[in-house]
Amino acid sequence: MKFRLSIRDRMIRSVTMRRGEIVLRSDFEQMGSQSQFSRIFSDFVKEGRLVRLGHGVFAKARISSLTGKPGSS
Repeated sequence: MKFRLSIRDRMIRSVTMRRGEIVLRSDFEQMGSQSQFSRIFSDFVKEGRLVRLGHGVFAKARISSLTGKPGSS
């Protein structure tokens, strides 16, 4: 029996394995629906995985040594 990763897990893997720091919403269009992406990207921002830069544009977040909060790199 094959185990299938959820959309969220596939997106986490994709973001983590990217070389660059910028993540575009359009990079994930083939994985699911717009409503799923909205919810997942919102969760990623709340969790500190991503920082929203603009409409459909995110950056990988790093914890600031000064504030202790996530920020773009």
